[in-house]
Amino acid sequence: MKKLLSVVLSIIMAFSVMPLQSYAINIIYITDGWLRFDDNTTFYFEDGERVVGWKFIDDNWYYFDIDDGMVYSNFIVDNNKIYVLSDDGTMARNEWVKVGNDWMYADKNGVAYTNQWLKINNKWYYFDADGFIYTNGIYKIGNAKYGFSSSGVMYVGWFKLNDKWYYANTSGALKTGWLKYKNFWYYLDPSTCIMQTGLKKINGKWYYFDKDGSIAHGWRWTSIDTVEQMYYFTDNGMVVKKGWYRINGYWYYFDKGNGRMYSNKSDLTYKGKVYKFDSKGVCLNP
Repeated sequence: MKKLLSVVLSIIMAFSVMPLQSYAINIIYITDGWLRFDDNTTFYFEDGERVVGWKFIDDNWYYFDIDDGMVYSNFIVDNNKIYVLSDDGTMARNEWVKVGNDWMYADKNGVAYTNQWLKINNKWYYFDADGFIYTNGIYKIGNAKYGFSSSGVMYVGWFKLNDKWYYANTSGALKTGWLKYKNFWYYLDPSTCIMQTGLKKINGKWYYFDKDGSIAHGWRWTSIDTVEQMYYFTDNGMVVKKGWYRINGYWYYFDKGNGRMYSNKSDLTYKGKVYKFDSKGVCLNP
């Protein structure tokens, strides 16, 4: 049934001093259903009235604002719930929707996941209070920290982010402190969770970690207490600071305070005897 929404107005005014003129407004007939205006606002009519709020039309849900008609934005808040909408205005259900540079995911009722984990295609994602996934960073969730890729997937195992290496266990929680991985030891900072390289003082003891993060064994060139030279690190990764130490059949002497190796630059007087060393630290008169 057609409804007359605009009336025809024809006004004819005659004045003795002016020619006869007429003014008219076009007739617009509206059937129940869709109506789009030139400014791209879209309305839906039912029983001659504009629909406001949710409406189920042709197997899809739509939301209509009282002034602007059908909502095209990718989400709305209704009754304290965030609903996700596709670009064509239909309610999204069990699917991803991109909002700017971010992503949201709608459940079967179109409601966005918020403040919770969700496993999709065997991958874990986390959604914040606004319904957006965490991406490309380290985030604290509960009592643990987690790493997420640029696509929002939670990392497991070793991963690199902003040129720093991290390790996440099978639950995704980032590991801190000592880590044994494939018979090698690594150390991840207790605060930042970043894998350590180079010289590191841990619980008052000096350790050295190679570029791949594994704990060093043997000789390494580094600086301890501003003294830059070769230091020797034992199988447990600690710098030798125990005085006399035999390596591959040769005797060396390491300062008990900082591990500094004696060489031809400095003789050692030990128990009344003067010991000499070559440039590589080998004692010449053990």
